[in-house]
Amino acid sequence: MNFDEVFRYQYCLTRSNLVPPKNWILRKFRNWNLVHCALLNNTEIFDEHGTFLGIVLGISIHPEAGVLKENVTLSISISEPEFWSVFEKFVYDLSGRYVIFASNASEHRVYHDPVLDMASVYNKKQHVVASSLLLAKSEKIISDYHIDLVDLYRDGRNISFGHTVDADVKRAKPNHFLSLNSFKQTRWWPSPDTSFDAGRGLASQNVSFIIDKLKKNCHSMMSLPDVEIPLSGGRDSRNILACIGKNHLKNSEIFTIRTNVITSLDVLSARMISEKWNFPLREIDIFENQYADEFEPEKIRARRMAYFLANGLSGVSSSPADLVANFRSSNDAVNIRGNIMDMIGGNQFKKLQSFEGVDIEHGLRRLSVCDPNDHRKFETWKAKYDAWVSQLPEACLARVYDFAFFELLLPNTLGGKGLISLNSSFRMNPFSDRSLLHLTASIRPKVRRRGILNNAIIEMAAPDLLDVPFTNELKKKPALVRKAVSSFSKIRFFPKESARNYIGITEELSKI
Repeated sequence: MNFDEVFRYQYCLTRSNLVPPKNWILRKFRNWNLVHCALLNNTEIFDEHGTFLGIVLGISIHPEAGVLKENVTLSISISEPEFWSVFEKFVYDLSGRYVIFASNASEHRVYHDPVLDMASVYNKKQHVVASSLLLAKSEKIISDYHIDLVDLYRDGRNISFGHTVDADVKRAKPNHFLSLNSFKQTRWWPSPDTSFDAGRGLASQNVSFIIDKLKKNCHSMMSLPDVEIPLSGGRDSRNILACIGKNHLKNSEIFTIRTNVITSLDVLSARMISEKWNFPLREIDIFENQYADEFEPEKIRARRMAYFLANGLSGVSSSPADLVANFRSSNDAVNIRGNIMDMIGGNQFKKLQSFEGVDIEHGLRRLSVCDPNDHRKFETWKAKYDAWVSQLPEACLARVYDFAFFELLLPNTLGGKGLISLNSSFRMNPFSDRSLLHLTASIRPKVRRRGILNNAIIEMAAPDLLDVPFTNELKKKPALVRKAVSSFSKIRFFPKESARNYIGITEELSKI
């Protein structure tokens, strides 16, 4: 375990003078120093007169230009009063996984991708913006009293509402910019006049727009030199495959991974799809003998620790199988994922009796920040949820759970934990796109919960894929399940590592 492996694809912006770690790049951004992993794509931004105004780190896709390359020029001068409104239109149009540092003549700002897939935290005291806590803090950890380490490390709860385990370091808010002049965040999207109700007449039109934009994003990603597509028996990966299309798969590796009983069925479903579309499928069964050495206790402990350090102490991985699956290679490919597409099925509205109004207790349970039966903690977080709702633009109040999904949940569980820690490849989501979030949220949750949008994507993009059963359909065929499971290597089960190890590390860091 070394720095380069743990903090792959990460970055740090600071006013301090520093020597970049090995395989990292140091560059100037005005009077700031920006260091980042050399594997991280970067694009310089210029105004119409050729004046440098900013840097994009990560992979971003423009609807007209496709994947942004070494530089991009905007049709405006940094001295014009409407500069920021023009710039924000440019950012709105970008999909992908990225962070942007931008400036005009008087202000420096940080912008992010729509769901903070490219993680970002900031430390106002030390004037640092970074991808994770340990890169944003050069002093001892000051425990945030809101965060219960037992909840976090033993029970697998989440952090939210901008908190980290350190009181001085805050997680950035998606769809807000961070002013480097004041270290205050300001919401810039959606604007107060944005509508999130397409109505019945526009719902079908929205579906067509969603498919077209998703196809465009997927095809842009497929133009990259090294692409891999994980395939399961679920909706999300099949939606992505449908939007890519069978004629655009040649330069990619499509694979399926078996890490437990359920993913055995994913492998079966993926096989059926590969046979139907006639493409090579790489099957990875991490319980096969070739991976046996990867489960040695010392290796698993090291990988758990790497996961923990990479995400800034925000969570631990309970699954050795997932860790082995992640570290099976370090090929630095772009890994096309469908994590954000849960909102297509209105997942955050699940089990609601009514789709109207705001049930804060329901919303808070979906964030899983504490045990709902712990009244004191639940009331504390409930007050934070209520405060967050009160600050939303009025147009968003009909879609509070959608916004909670991509502004409160995903930045902490996906960008801030999963993507940043499982870093053998650059994982990104074609659905990380404000126009797609807007169009999807505008379709009524009741319609989405019925599965209409999920079905429509495949029906319109690749209807033959509906002939292949999904994993939840395969579960209803016990004989097939038994036969499938018996044909694979025997699953290994591992004891859960004590949370005390991680609590102890965090407490020790607070004493340094």
